Formats: sequence, structure tokens, C-alpha cells
Amino acid sequence: MEFLVFTAPNARLSEEEVKEIIERCGEELEDEITELVETAAEIAAPKTLYGVLPIDARDEKGVTIGGIYIKSELMSRNFSPVSRVFPYISTCGVELEEWSKSLDDPLLEYVADAIKQHYLRLAMSEFNKFIRERYGISGYMPAMNPGSIKEWPLTGQRELFSIFGYELIKEKIGVTLTDSCLMLPSKTVDGIYFESDHDYENCELCPIKDCPNRRKAQMI
Repeated sequence: MEFLVFTAPNARLSEEEVKEIIERCGEELEDEITELVETAAEIAAPKTLYGVLPIDARDEKGVTIGGIYIKSELMSRNFSPVSRVFPYISTCGVELEEWSKSLDDPLLEYVADAIKQHYLRLAMSEFNKFIRERYGISGYMPAMNPGSIKEWPLTGQRELFSIFGYELIKEKIGVTLTDSCLMLPSKTVDGIYFESDHDYENCELCPIKDCPNRRKAQMI
């Protein structure tokens, strides 16, 4: 198996994103925010570790990918029409994480956290476009993410990390997994993209009604 690293090009936040950070953190901090955004742009390297893997095996209870069995009936159903999937780990990057830890003002740390969140979004957006273009995907390309739904709980992080290999992940993008299945840097997400003939979203099954990141209405 071969795993590759995609680094988001032109890693700089847009004017709209900077404006959003200012509105979120307070206009009275505009000068400080502008300075932090410029500093972040000089060191930011949001990146994604990914693979293109076949489905090794499938049964009604789950699937085997990269030699790792994942118990999830929903995943088995979602992956039933496809022959390949795209496991990934996207992160704002250890560069921004280390920089944010060097700040000793709680307000500036809050701003830095918002900046890291936007760089994570940038990493995910650019990676999504890259995968579509590189592998000729024009239709739906949803993702399943461990911890967002009960059908694949947070402990599924261990399964996904095992597909890549813990040491490889740390070596390639600096991401680690704690004993409680939280990823570091904190602004990191993982999952498995797959091609689909319908617009699936984890949000349809997520019980958190007021989630600020909700992309689709909850199924009733």
C-alpha cells in the first residue's frame, strides 16, 4: 500500500475568512488579528495524508480496508457499490500548532485557534478538489468520519490510524492519537471518502441538532 501527502497550495486565508475571524474574536482585536494572520501565513502548511485502497472484503457487519476490519453495518451498505475508497487525515499542521502554543495571551490563543480552524477547512477543501480532479470523480463523494455518528464511534479512530500505521502518520504529517482517541494537533479530521450515487452526509444521522458545522438536516 502506498500513502501520499497532499499539501494545500497557496496556504493563505482569504479576505472573507479574515473578516469572519475578526467578527468572531472581536473588532477591537483587529490589529492583533491581522498581525497573527500574516504570521500564520508565513509558516502554515496544512496537509493531508491519504491513500487509494480497494475494499479487501465485505460482509453485512462491516468491511476490511488495508487489512483492517471495521465493524459498521452502515459502512458496509455505503461501500457496497464501490471498489475503492480514499482514507485520509487532514490537519492544520504541526507548524501552526507549535506557533499557537508559543502565545502567552489567552485572547491571542483564542484568535490562533480560529486561524487554525480556517486552515483546517482550507486543507479539507483543497484536498477534496484534488481527489476529484486526480481520480476523475464528478459525482457525489461523501465521507464517513469516526466519532460523528454512533454507527462508527470515536474509537474508530484507532481503526483508521491502523490502516495508515501510527508511526507513518506521525512521520509524514505529525499527527498523533491520544489514549482517549483525540487527535493532535486538535484541528485535525479524518475519515474515508467514497464515490456514491446519492448525497450521503453523516449529519443526517448526527443527534447534535445545534451543531455549528451541520451540512445537512437531521433525518426524522
